[in-house]
Amino acid sequence: MEKKIKIFRSLVAAIFIVVSIFSCSLVKESIALYRTPDEFTLFNTNIHIESNNDKQFAIEIQKVIPGLMDSIEFKLHTKYKQQPEIYICNTNNSFCKFSGAKYPGPRAKVTAKGLFISPRLQRKNDWTNIVYHELVHTLMFQYLGTNRYFTIPLWFHEGVATFVSNGGGSGDITDSIAIEEILKGNHFYPYSGFIKSYLYDTSLPPWVEYRQYMLFAMFRA
Repeated sequence: MEKKIKIFRSLVAAIFIVVSIFSCSLVKESIALYRTPDEFTLFNTNIHIESNNDKQFAIEIQKVIPGLMDSIEFKLHTKYKQQPEIYICNTNNSFCKFSGAKYPGPRAKVTAKGLFISPRLQRKNDWTNIVYHELVHTLMFQYLGTNRYFTIPLWFHEGVATFVSNGGGSGDITDSIAIEEILKGNHFYPYSGFIKSYLYDTSLPPWVEYRQYMLFAMFRA
């Protein structure tokens, strides 16, 4: 009996740890969903800036958005339901506040409200590729909604976004480099469940991981 109690307590403790990890991330995401970015100024029909210092970047984004959207619609044979709302954040704190990301967060992130861009993306050589990648996620969000979106395995929607954006999000990692790592035993595991898909740590560099996601998504297509 005592042994069963110990096993039960261990199981409860394990479940508590998993729930705690989940809840931390989910709480931040949920809180962010209810925050309205009122301090942002509408730069044009769908681009919002937090500071006048971001005007030049907004102009640059405005120039490339139509072409990127046309490309995504052509490749996925699907039209955007509406123009994506884009928020250019002036600080990392603001970016994390509205995107729900853990500080300092990624350089861009899509939520149900739109695409939030961190100041860390500005003046980077790959900013167009990252925006391209995130706009694919935006289209998925418009059709799936938040709940259904996160029932899809991480490797699938990141793999599709990387593929459609011509490798956006995988930096200078080529197919050959990603395959070489796989042959060495350094690869992600294509879990389908939410817990394993989003919490399993591959210890792979993000760019390698995204390239492998892309290859696997192409293989499964």
